[in-house]
Amino acid sequence: MIPMPAGTRIWVACGATDMRKGFDGLAMLAQDVVKQSPYSGHIFVFRGKRSDRIKILWWDGTGLCLYAKRLELTLGVICVLSAGWAGLVVGFLWSTVLVYHATFCINSLAHVRGSTRYVTGDDSHNNWLLALFTMGEGWHNNHHAYQSSVRQGFRWWEIDATYYILRALSLLGVVWDLKMPPDRVLRNEQRLGSRVIARAAEQLAMHFNSARVALVVKSELRERELMASRETPLRVHQCTADVPRDLHLPPVHSREQVLAEAKVRFATSVSLDEIVDRAYGLLLKRSAHALPDFASLNRRPPLPQGSTSVGELYQIRTAPPDPRV
Repeated sequence: MIPMPAGTRIWVACGATDMRKGFDGLAMLAQDVVKQSPYSGHIFVFRGKRSDRIKILWWDGTGLCLYAKRLELTLGVICVLSAGWAGLVVGFLWSTVLVYHATFCINSLAHVRGSTRYVTGDDSHNNWLLALFTMGEGWHNNHHAYQSSVRQGFRWWEIDATYYILRALSLLGVVWDLKMPPDRVLRNEQRLGSRVIARAAEQLAMHFNSARVALVVKSELRERELMASRETPLRVHQCTADVPRDLHLPPVHSREQVLAEAKVRFATSVSLDEIVDRAYGLLLKRSAHALPDFASLNRRPPLPQGSTSVGELYQIRTAPPDPRV
């Protein structure tokens, strides 16, 4: 609600207004058509071409405010005329609330429960129960995999009532150029985009605890410092310098472990190796930056095949950043 001060006038612009206009365009209309200053404190109302949307321009004393409102009274008027106040409550109010809640549950429940067919870099799922009472919107993972498709149920058994209606309208010539998912998408053979790969790799890397190595290093270092506290400063320095070379640390997760976790967490994808490579790079980088600084890490013993030691992590830490990670 606009708190109108005393003496405020409401000016309604006659005729249709292009609703794409913003502050500047509507201010010019108020000045040229209504012949009033848009900064006078009065309220200026503009309606769209279909009379289903209005915009209000108002100077509140500190800045120019723009309000937009979509009018949804046509269905309400029809319900009142056909069935009285009961028709208004059931046919307009209840239906509007149900439509809103159906939309909200797709963006909430469909990201929690259901099955996943495609790697999309998010937590979208296909939920058959939601698809039944939202006319096909419950096939949310399909939609995220190929968002420009008019059909969200990619398989014949995935009921998509919205697609059936649009298909019937296309046969009547009411709508046309319906875009279908290509065969490579249906076969799950499409290569993922860089953003999807980055989001999926971030999810995969977050599953592993990159601070595990750092905690072991710090605890071992603190124990050795306490043991060497009674010795000379030179001996303390030597003891501290030798810590990274002979700490008994568990190896950092190998790429094979990351790949195995990716196969469990994600659906089949031709870009799975790219996701694993990026996630493994993120894991090594975060593990390296979680470690303290030591000057003696340039000398390190030979490493077992397929493992990563603290010395390797320090090489990763001091190396130039990889733009792909």
